[in-house]
Amino acid sequence: MPIDIDAGSPSVPPNAGTRTLSIIITNTLRFLSCNPSVKSAFRVMSESTNSSIFVLLDGKEAYLRITEDCLVLQYAHEDEPRQCKTFQICPPSICICRSKKRTRPRAVMLRDILWAEASNGTLEINYAKHTSKTEVAPATRKYQLMFDNQSGAQMWIEQLLEASYGKSLQRKRLKVLINPFSGPGNANTVWKIHANPLFLAAHVTLSITHTKYREHAITIAEELDIDAYDAIVCVSGDGLPHEVFNGLAKRKDARKALKVPVVLLPGGSGNGMTMSTFGTPTVSHAALAMIKGIYTPIDLCSVTQGSKRTLSFLTQSFGIIADCDLGTEGLRWAGGQRFVMGLVQRVLGLKVYPCDVAVKIIDSDKDTIKRKIKYDVRKQFNTKEDGDATEGIPDLAFGTVQDPVPSDWTVVKYEDLTNFYAGKCPWVSMDSCFFPAAITDDGLLDLVIVRAPKSHQSSVSADGSHSALLPPPAGRWQSIKYLTATEEGGKHFNMDCVSYLKVAGFRLTPRKREGYVSIDGEPILHEAFQVEVHQALGATLTVDGKFYQGHSQTWP
Repeated sequence: MPIDIDAGSPSVPPNAGTRTLSIIITNTLRFLSCNPSVKSAFRVMSESTNSSIFVLLDGKEAYLRITEDCLVLQYAHEDEPRQCKTFQICPPSICICRSKKRTRPRAVMLRDILWAEASNGTLEINYAKHTSKTEVAPATRKYQLMFDNQSGAQMWIEQLLEASYGKSLQRKRLKVLINPFSGPGNANTVWKIHANPLFLAAHVTLSITHTKYREHAITIAEELDIDAYDAIVCVSGDGLPHEVFNGLAKRKDARKALKVPVVLLPGGSGNGMTMSTFGTPTVSHAALAMIKGIYTPIDLCSVTQGSKRTLSFLTQSFGIIADCDLGTEGLRWAGGQRFVMGLVQRVLGLKVYPCDVAVKIIDSDKDTIKRKIKYDVRKQFNTKEDGDATEGIPDLAFGTVQDPVPSDWTVVKYEDLTNFYAGKCPWVSMDSCFFPAAITDDGLLDLVIVRAPKSHQSSVSADGSHSALLPPPAGRWQSIKYLTATEEGGKHFNMDCVSYLKVAGFRLTPRKREGYVSIDGEPILHEAFQVEVHQALGATLTVDGKFYQGHSQTWP
């Protein structure tokens, strides 16, 4: 006869049913709390289901969880994910947490994730593996999905890629220009070995062209279908981006064309653009940074000489730097060391470069400049012309070198100039940060002036005296010291013998018949030229939307 457990039954206490249910629940919870696998599963289920996915690895139950900065693998029997102790001290490196019995990576930084996809119950993740302190290479991890839920896996993959790429465009369409003659002549080799495999692992679409002659890239850029690409990659030195910018500028839709990002993989002697945008001297790290790069507007400069007008993105140089750059062309086989060899010879001889200079000075106080770069102040001087995107390059605000010097420019007659160096990028080579206060799109040029201790001193004209244009002379030792300080994160900025100014434009007229003038490392005629800035006219890709200055620990 069944027992009646209703409250009114005289054979069973009134609360017997409730007490029995309570005992069952208590014993069940006690059992679950003692089972690590079940406990882990309940903890995972209590978290956001979108951030975790269950997998099998080596026959063991595990799950992959997306955290703020990495992808963590946790086995089901573990109470907590292993924490990486190297996150802060090894920021570029893959995050590896190891147990005593395992040698597999337990977590991967999100910035190293290249691609992920699921097919036939298998999850495949491509990532950049740090094979050494200076190199990365593509690697793949495969996991068996525990549940046959293709739609759920795809949602998780989309979240992983969104977290990994952030503001960067996934699966970029890249036009790759390789200059096989650049620098040491190994651009094609470094592309095949160090860059191409990473791009393929990230499912990037590539269209590759090898340049065949000088200024070939100008023709390519001028005729390029810009709507078909998300960026133009130059595998070369800084000369190829110079050609690309000028090719884009020759188009009828120049303003639109110049919004296509131009980037550089180091394959030449200088490679200052790579260091300025990605903060790395190696091809593989630059390729990874390019894959994850963020669209960044940059200033471009117009250089007029005679009736000719060209664009510049990197530097304009007269004096010892131009002399060492262009005067050592026969030593290109030595790579970057050719600059050192040329510098030593000219510094010891205290060679001077007489010239007349007119400058539109915006800021000459070093403390003010340091404050602006510290707080990332941009657009303090606006020369940007919006215009129609289908138009050509902007009109010149200050005229050409053939026009009269504007009345508000300061004029200097130099007898003892050793270095006149203007630039838009912080790094002019892989190891020299000449313009540590350079900002991507502030509409200004950074200008460095250095003088030698000669008997015939320079003078400023009466129409605009400015002491910042006449720094104390630098002797041999000081010259060596300030040039060396550029390799220490821009420490030369604070030296008294170095004038550092923010300018909107300048004109320079050499006094001697023979010599060198360098624009982005490329030679132009040794005669008068004028430069002005066009704010945010061009574009590139950077790691975080701004230049890498490299002086976080040493400057200001």
